[in-house]
Amino acid sequence: MAARWFLPLRTVPAQSRALRVLTLPHAGAPLRCYRWLEGCVGDDVELWTVALPGRGKRRAEEAHTSVHSIVEALAEELPALAEEPYVLYGHSMGALLAFELARVARRRGLALPVALLLSGARSPESFLIPQDPPCSQWPQGKLVDHLRALGGVAPELLAYGELLELFLPAVRADYALCERYEPRAEPPLPVAMALMSGTEDRDVDDESLTAWGAHATGPVVMRKFLGDRFFINGHRRELPAFVTTLLQHCKAGQVKTWTADASGPAPGTQPG
Repeated sequence: MAARWFLPLRTVPAQSRALRVLTLPHAGAPLRCYRWLEGCVGDDVELWTVALPGRGKRRAEEAHTSVHSIVEALAEELPALAEEPYVLYGHSMGALLAFELARVARRRGLALPVALLLSGARSPESFLIPQDPPCSQWPQGKLVDHLRALGGVAPELLAYGELLELFLPAVRADYALCERYEPRAEPPLPVAMALMSGTEDRDVDDESLTAWGAHATGPVVMRKFLGDRFFINGHRRELPAFVTTLLQHCKAGQVKTWTADASGPAPGTQPG
Protein backbone atom coordinates (compact mmCIF):
# COMPACT_ATOMS: atom_id res chain seq x y z
CA MET A 1 0.00 0.00 0.00
CA ALA A 2 1.42 3.38 -0.98
CA ALA A 3 1.21 5.47 2.17
CA ARG A 4 1.99 9.11 2.77
CA TRP A 5 0.69 9.60 6.29
CA PHE A 6 0.79 6.08 7.71
CA LEU A 7 4.20 4.41 7.67
CA PRO A 8 5.01 0.84 8.73
CA LEU A 9 7.40 0.28 11.64
CA ARG A 10 6.93 -3.47 11.69
CA THR A 11 5.10 -5.56 9.10
CA VAL A 12 3.71 -9.09 9.33
CA PRO A 13 2.76 -11.42 6.45
CA ALA A 14 -0.99 -11.43 5.87
CA GLN A 15 -1.36 -15.11 6.72
CA SER A 16 0.20 -14.53 10.15
CA ARG A 17 -1.29 -11.14 10.98
CA ALA A 18 -3.77 -10.92 13.87
CA LEU A 19 -3.83 -7.18 14.61
CA ARG A 20 -2.50 -3.80 13.55
CA VAL A 21 -1.50 -1.10 16.04
CA LEU A 22 -1.67 2.38 14.52
CA THR A 23 0.14 4.97 16.63
CA LEU A 24 -0.48 8.73 16.65
CA PRO A 25 2.33 11.12 17.70
CA HIS A 26 2.51 13.52 20.61
CA ALA A 27 3.48 17.16 20.00
CA GLY A 28 6.89 17.41 18.34
CA ALA A 29 7.33 13.63 18.39
CA PRO A 30 10.01 11.93 16.31
CA LEU A 31 8.86 9.29 13.85
CA ARG A 32 9.86 6.38 16.09
CA CYS A 33 8.54 7.73 19.39
CA TYR A 34 6.65 4.45 19.93
CA ARG A 35 9.61 2.17 19.29
CA TRP A 36 9.18 0.75 22.81
CA LEU A 37 5.98 -0.88 21.56
CA GLU A 38 7.99 -3.21 19.33
CA GLY A 39 8.58 -5.37 22.40
CA CYS A 40 4.86 -5.53 23.20
CA VAL A 41 3.19 -6.45 19.96
CA GLY A 42 4.23 -10.07 19.34
CA ASP A 43 5.07 -11.80 16.07
CA ASP A 44 1.53 -11.53 14.71
CA VAL A 45 0.96 -7.78 15.24
CA GLU A 46 1.90 -5.00 12.83
CA LEU A 47 3.03 -1.62 14.09
CA TRP A 48 2.39 1.56 12.13
CA THR A 49 3.06 5.22 12.83
CA VAL A 50 2.02 8.56 11.37
CA ALA A 51 4.29 11.06 9.62
CA LEU A 52 2.91 14.57 10.03
CA PRO A 53 3.79 17.37 7.62
CA GLY A 54 6.22 20.00 8.84
CA ARG A 55 8.78 17.58 10.30
CA GLY A 56 11.21 14.83 9.31
CA LYS A 57 11.01 13.83 5.67
CA ARG A 58 7.92 16.04 5.35
CA ARG A 59 9.64 19.11 6.80
CA ALA A 60 9.22 21.10 3.59
CA GLU A 61 5.44 20.71 3.74
CA GLU A 62 3.27 23.18 5.61
CA ALA A 63 2.19 21.93 9.01
CA HIS A 64 -1.52 21.44 9.55
CA THR A 65 -3.19 23.78 12.00
CA SER A 66 -6.32 21.73 12.70
CA VAL A 67 -6.86 18.40 14.43
CA HIS A 68 -9.85 17.81 12.18
CA SER A 69 -7.91 18.43 8.95
CA ILE A 70 -5.25 15.92 10.07
CA VAL A 71 -7.70 13.15 10.89
CA GLU A 72 -9.62 13.70 7.66
CA ALA A 73 -6.36 13.23 5.76
CA LEU A 74 -5.53 10.13 7.80
CA ALA A 75 -8.99 8.74 7.10
CA GLU A 76 -8.20 8.72 3.38
CA GLU A 77 -5.56 6.04 4.02
CA LEU A 78 -7.37 4.23 6.83
CA PRO A 79 -9.61 1.88 4.76
CA ALA A 80 -6.72 -0.32 3.62
CA LEU A 81 -5.42 -0.60 7.19
CA ALA A 82 -8.89 -1.14 8.68
CA GLU A 83 -9.63 -4.20 6.56
CA GLU A 84 -8.36 -6.26 9.51
CA PRO A 85 -8.68 -5.70 13.29
CA TYR A 86 -6.73 -2.68 14.48
CA VAL A 87 -6.05 -0.60 17.57
CA LEU A 88 -5.37 3.13 17.76
CA TYR A 89 -2.80 4.28 20.31
CA GLY A 90 -2.04 7.92 21.00
CA HIS A 91 -0.09 9.73 23.70
CA SER A 92 -0.89 13.34 24.69
CA MET A 93 -1.78 15.09 21.40
CA GLY A 94 -1.78 11.65 19.81
CA ALA A 95 -4.66 10.61 22.09
CA LEU A 96 -6.73 13.44 20.66
CA LEU A 97 -5.84 12.44 17.10
CA ALA A 98 -6.67 8.78 17.81
CA PHE A 99 -10.04 9.70 19.28
CA GLU A 100 -11.00 12.01 16.43
CA LEU A 101 -9.78 9.52 13.82
CA ALA A 102 -12.09 6.88 15.30
CA ARG A 103 -14.95 9.38 15.04
CA VAL A 104 -14.14 10.06 11.38
CA ALA A 105 -14.05 6.30 10.76
CA ARG A 106 -17.56 6.02 12.17
CA ARG A 107 -18.86 8.93 10.09
CA ARG A 108 -17.40 7.35 6.93
CA GLY A 109 -18.77 3.91 7.69
CA LEU A 110 -15.31 2.37 8.11
CA ALA A 111 -14.49 -0.43 10.52
CA LEU A 112 -13.91 0.93 14.02
CA PRO A 113 -10.84 0.06 16.07
CA VAL A 114 -11.04 -2.83 18.49
CA ALA A 115 -9.90 -0.40 21.17
CA LEU A 116 -8.47 3.06 21.79
CA LEU A 117 -5.31 3.14 23.90
CA LEU A 118 -4.93 6.69 25.20
CA SER A 119 -2.18 7.97 27.48
CA GLY A 120 -1.00 11.23 29.01
CA ALA A 121 -4.04 13.24 27.92
CA ARG A 122 -6.95 15.07 29.45
CA SER A 123 -10.41 14.35 28.01
CA PRO A 124 -11.44 16.23 24.83
CA GLU A 125 -13.61 18.84 26.52
CA SER A 126 -10.73 19.87 28.82
CA PHE A 127 -7.77 18.78 26.72
CA LEU A 128 -5.71 21.93 27.25
CA ILE A 129 -5.51 24.07 30.35
CA PRO A 130 -5.91 27.66 29.00
CA GLN A 131 -2.75 29.79 29.03
CA ASP A 132 -2.42 33.52 28.32
CA PRO A 133 -0.62 33.82 26.00
CA PRO A 134 -1.04 30.27 24.66
CA CYS A 135 1.98 27.95 24.74
CA SER A 136 2.45 28.11 20.97
CA GLN A 137 3.25 31.81 21.31
CA TRP A 138 5.65 31.63 24.24
CA PRO A 139 9.17 33.01 23.72
CA GLN A 140 11.77 30.36 23.02
CA GLY A 141 13.30 30.32 26.49
CA LYS A 142 9.98 29.82 28.25
CA LEU A 143 8.89 27.16 25.77
CA VAL A 144 12.17 25.25 26.16
CA ASP A 145 11.84 25.37 29.97
CA HIS A 146 8.30 24.05 29.64
CA LEU A 147 9.38 21.16 27.41
CA ARG A 148 12.26 20.33 29.73
CA ALA A 149 9.84 20.21 32.70
CA LEU A 150 7.52 17.83 30.84
CA GLY A 151 10.42 15.42 30.40
CA GLY A 152 9.53 14.33 26.90
CA VAL A 153 12.45 15.81 24.98
CA ALA A 154 16.03 14.56 24.92
CA PRO A 155 18.24 17.00 26.88
CA GLU A 156 20.83 17.07 24.10
CA LEU A 157 18.19 18.29 21.64
CA LEU A 158 17.29 21.22 23.87
CA ALA A 159 20.94 22.09 24.40
CA TYR A 160 21.90 22.73 20.77
CA GLY A 161 20.66 25.74 18.85
CA GLU A 162 20.71 24.10 15.42
CA LEU A 163 18.58 21.18 16.59
CA LEU A 164 16.19 23.56 18.33
CA GLU A 165 15.70 25.52 15.12
CA LEU A 166 14.50 22.30 13.46
CA PHE A 167 12.46 21.06 16.41
CA LEU A 168 10.60 24.06 17.83
CA PRO A 169 8.55 25.01 14.74
CA ALA A 170 6.92 21.57 14.77
CA VAL A 171 6.23 21.86 18.50
CA ARG A 172 4.66 25.29 18.07
CA ALA A 173 2.51 24.02 15.19
CA ASP A 174 1.33 21.05 17.22
CA TYR A 175 0.54 23.21 20.23
CA ALA A 176 -1.35 25.62 18.00
CA LEU A 177 -3.56 22.92 16.51
CA CYS A 178 -4.36 21.65 20.02
CA GLU A 179 -5.18 25.20 21.13
CA ARG A 180 -7.60 25.58 18.22
CA TYR A 181 -9.27 22.25 18.86
CA GLU A 182 -12.98 22.35 19.61
CA PRO A 183 -14.69 19.01 20.33
CA ARG A 184 -17.87 18.35 18.41
CA ALA A 185 -20.91 16.83 20.05
CA GLU A 186 -21.24 13.21 18.92
CA PRO A 187 -22.54 10.01 20.53
CA PRO A 188 -20.01 7.90 22.44
CA LEU A 189 -17.95 5.50 20.37
CA PRO A 190 -18.87 1.79 20.65
CA VAL A 191 -15.29 0.79 21.39
CA ALA A 192 -13.19 -0.34 24.33
CA MET A 193 -10.88 2.25 25.85
CA ALA A 194 -7.68 1.95 27.92
CA LEU A 195 -6.57 5.10 29.74
CA MET A 196 -3.05 5.58 31.10
CA SER A 197 -1.32 8.42 32.92
CA GLY A 198 1.70 9.25 35.07
CA THR A 199 1.39 9.60 38.82
CA GLU A 200 3.40 12.84 38.75
CA ASP A 201 1.60 14.45 35.82
CA ARG A 202 0.08 17.52 37.46
CA ASP A 203 -2.12 18.38 34.46
CA VAL A 204 -3.72 14.99 33.79
CA ASP A 205 -5.53 14.36 37.06
CA ASP A 206 -7.93 11.51 37.80
CA GLU A 207 -11.00 13.55 36.93
CA SER A 208 -9.75 14.68 33.53
CA LEU A 209 -8.53 11.18 32.71
CA THR A 210 -11.65 9.26 33.72
CA ALA A 211 -13.82 11.79 31.84
CA TRP A 212 -12.68 10.03 28.65
CA GLY A 213 -15.00 7.19 29.65
CA ALA A 214 -18.06 9.25 28.73
CA HIS A 215 -16.94 9.04 25.11
CA ALA A 216 -17.10 5.23 24.88
CA THR A 217 -19.88 2.71 25.39
CA GLY A 218 -17.46 -0.21 25.45
CA PRO A 219 -15.48 -1.33 28.50
CA VAL A 220 -13.00 1.16 29.94
CA VAL A 221 -9.87 0.37 31.93
CA MET A 222 -7.54 2.85 33.63
CA ARG A 223 -4.00 2.43 34.91
CA LYS A 224 -1.53 4.91 36.43
CA PHE A 225 2.24 4.47 36.22
CA LEU A 226 5.09 6.07 38.12
CA GLY A 227 6.33 9.13 36.26
CA ASP A 228 5.40 12.47 34.76
CA ARG A 229 3.72 13.24 31.43
CA PHE A 230 6.24 11.08 29.62
CA PHE A 231 6.07 8.04 31.86
CA ILE A 232 6.10 6.08 28.59
CA ASN A 233 9.84 6.79 28.39
CA GLY A 234 10.54 5.43 31.85
CA HIS A 235 11.66 1.98 30.62
CA ARG A 236 9.87 0.28 33.50
CA ARG A 237 8.53 -3.21 32.92
CA GLU A 238 5.02 -2.43 34.21
CA LEU A 239 3.92 -0.38 31.18
CA PRO A 240 5.08 -2.82 28.46
CA ALA A 241 3.56 -5.70 30.43
CA PHE A 242 0.24 -3.88 30.73
CA VAL A 243 0.13 -2.92 27.04
CA THR A 244 1.13 -6.45 26.02
CA THR A 245 -1.83 -7.82 27.97
CA LEU A 246 -4.18 -5.27 26.43
CA LEU A 247 -3.09 -6.28 22.94
CA GLN A 248 -3.44 -9.97 23.80
CA HIS A 249 -7.04 -9.27 24.78
CA CYS A 250 -7.60 -7.30 21.58
CA LYS A 251 -6.29 -10.18 19.45
CA ALA A 252 -8.44 -12.71 21.29
CA GLY A 253 -11.61 -10.58 21.19
CA GLN A 254 -11.61 -10.38 24.99
CA VAL A 255 -11.85 -6.62 25.57
CA LYS A 256 -15.24 -7.19 27.23
CA THR A 257 -13.29 -8.50 30.21
CA TRP A 258 -11.84 -5.03 30.84
CA THR A 259 -13.23 -3.28 33.89
CA ALA A 260 -13.29 0.31 35.08
CA ASP A 261 -11.21 -0.73 38.09
CA ALA A 262 -7.91 1.17 38.11
CA SER A 263 -5.98 -2.05 38.37
CA GLY A 264 -7.21 -3.11 34.93
CA PRO A 265 -6.54 -6.51 33.43
CA ALA A 266 -3.74 -8.15 35.34
CA PRO A 267 -0.52 -8.28 33.30
CA GLY A 268 0.36 -11.76 32.16
CA THR A 269 -3.10 -13.22 32.75
CA GLN A 270 -5.61 -14.57 30.32
CA PRO A 271 -9.28 -14.28 31.25
CA GLY A 272 -11.38 -17.40 31.29
